Amino acid sequence: MPSMKVVFIAPTIYPVESMGRYGGIERLVALLSRRLSEWGHDVTVACAQGSRLAPGIKMFETQGPRMLFDEPGIRACLDGLQILGADVYLDFSHAHHLGRVFKAQNIPHISFIWHDPKIMQPAQPQYNVATLSEWQRMRFRQYQYQESRCVDPICCDEALYTPCGPVGERLLCVGKMHPTKGALPTIQAAKALGAPIDVVGPMTPGDPPEYVQEVVKACDGERAVYHGEVSEEAKIGLMRSALALVYLPQYDEGHSMKLVEPMLCGTPSIALDRGAMREVIDHEVTGYLIHSMAELPAAVNWCATVDRQKVRAAAFERWSTVAAAERVLAASTDVMEGARW
Repeated sequence: MPSMKVVFIAPTIYPVESMGRYGGIERLVALLSRRLSEWGHDVTVACAQGSRLAPGIKMFETQGPRMLFDEPGIRACLDGLQILGADVYLDFSHAHHLGRVFKAQNIPHISFIWHDPKIMQPAQPQYNVATLSEWQRMRFRQYQYQESRCVDPICCDEALYTPCGPVGERLLCVGKMHPTKGALPTIQAAKALGAPIDVVGPMTPGDPPEYVQEVVKACDGERAVYHGEVSEEAKIGLMRSALALVYLPQYDEGHSMKLVEPMLCGTPSIALDRGAMREVIDHEVTGYLIHSMAELPAAVNWCATVDRQKVRAAAFERWSTVAAAERVLAASTDVMEGARW
C-alpha cells in the first residue's frame, strides 16, 4: 500500500501514552498510530499536552478542554489541522468537531463513535461515521436516522496481552466502579456459585461513592477481593491466571475492550448477551454468552475445559494491532479515493 499521510485526532483532555497504557480511546490512538508509522505511513497525532508518542510520530498539541468547549479554541485547532494537509483525518474524539466543522468542505475524514446512540447521542458528523460493531451501526440508523459503516478499531497490544503461567480457579471482573458496569451483581453471582473472584477497577469521576462502598463491603478479602486500580502488569497477570472474565453489563454496549484483553491472554470471557456482545464473543469459541444468571454455572464449566490457545488465536486474528490497523487503513483508502457514506 502506498504511504499515506494520516492525522489521528485523540480526545483532548487526557494525554496519549506511547505504549497505549492509559484509557480506552487514548490507548487505541497510541497503538494504531504506532502500527501505521511502523508500516511507513506519515503519522501525526493531535492530542493533549503531556502526550508521549512512539518515535517517528509527529505531535500536534491541542488546547485541552478548550477544544471541547471554547469556539475560538476549536477553530484555531481545526485551522492548524487543515494546514497539515493529510490524506485522511481519523477523528477519535467524542466531540467530532472535525466532522461537523469540515462538513461543508471536502476534507477526507472518518468520525468514530463510541457508545450506544440511544443513551449517549454523539455530536453528529454529517458523513463518514464509523461504528465499532454492526449492532451499533443499526442503533445509529435507528436513533440518528443516518447511515454509517462498521470499522472496528478495537485492538490490544498483542506483545503484552499473551498467555503465560498456570491457570487458577478464580473468576475476574474488570471495569470502573459504576452500576452500569455490573461489578456488584458479578460478585454476588460468584458467591452464589461458590467461586472465588478478583475485582479490578478504579472509581472515576461520576461514579457514585456509595456503590464503591457496596462493592468493598461485598468482598471479604479472600474469596472475593477488590483490588481497586492496579498497574497494567498486575491486570494482565490476573487475566492470564483467571478461569474466566465475567461481564454482566446493566446496559447495552457497542463493543468491549475489557472482553478482548483477556481473550488475547487466552482467557475466555462470559457476558450477558446484550448490545454488541455477540459480535465480541464467539460463543463456545472465545467465550460464553448467557441470557440469565441460571446459565452462569454452565458457562463457568465450559470455560474450565476450553482450549486457551484457540481462544488466543481467534482473538489475535480479530483484535491484534495488525488486524485493527488493516481495517482502519482499508476504510481510509476508500475515503482518500472519495468515498462517502
